[in-house]
Amino acid sequence: MVTIELYRTIESETAPAADPVDNYLFRIVYNAKVMTVPGCPDTLCAAQLLVDALSFGQENMPCSVSPDSVPDDDEDEDNCDSDEAPLSTGIWVTLVMLSLLIGGLVGAGVMVFVEKHRQEKTQRDFVIAQNPLLAAPDGVKLNDGGSSVRESAL
Repeated sequence: MVTIELYRTIESETAPAADPVDNYLFRIVYNAKVMTVPGCPDTLCAAQLLVDALSFGQENMPCSVSPDSVPDDDEDEDNCDSDEAPLSTGIWVTLVMLSLLIGGLVGAGVMVFVEKHRQEKTQRDFVIAQNPLLAAPDGVKLNDGGSSVRESAL
C-alpha cells in the first residue's frame, strides 16, 4: 500500500510563506517503509516537488480556463474557440436516447430469435416423446425400455 503523508511546517505557524505549498512537506510510505523520493535528499520533501511531479495532469486541458489565458502556441490547438467544441447537452441526450433505442431493438431481436428456436426445439422434443419411432433412424427399433435394438434378419 502506498501512502502520501502531508505535514505542515512549524515555520508556517509563525510566518506563513507567500505560496501556501511552501508551508508543507510530504513523504511517501510504501508497505510501512518510508521511501526516498528522487530529487529529494531526505525522506521529508518540499510539497512543491510533489505538485511539480503531478502537474502533468493539468496541462493542455481544453476549456478548463478562459480563452484569454490560453497560450497562443502553434502546437497547442486545444482551446474553446476551435470548431471541434464539445457537444451540447441536447446532442448528448439525443445520442444517449438513440443508443438506448438501438440497443433495446437489438436485444429484443436476439431474444425473439432465441425464444423462437427454443420453442421449436421444445415442440420437436414433445412430438418425439409422444411417438418415439419418429426419433429412431431407419432399421432401428426401440424396445420398451427406450434403448435402441437393431433389427436383425433371421
